[in-house]
Amino acid sequence: MEFFCIGINNGIYDFCILRKMSGQRLLNQYRSGMCEFVDSRRKRSQKTDDWCEYKKVMYKLEKYYV
Repeated sequence: MEFFCIGINNGIYDFCILRKMSGQRLLNQYRSGMCEFVDSRRKRSQKTDDWCEYKKVMYKLEKYYV
């Protein structure tokens, strides 16, 4: 998912298409457990930039839907 989000953030894949096709589903998935998963992975590796591209896409989706 992180690699796909790198493509979204760099314009290789279209964010508007992602949002229309599965934006709400991805955001619900993030809210229901992926956020905790990402945070736990960051704590274990002690790298604050782990999963940062994924978090950027989720932030964009939250901003759109809220």
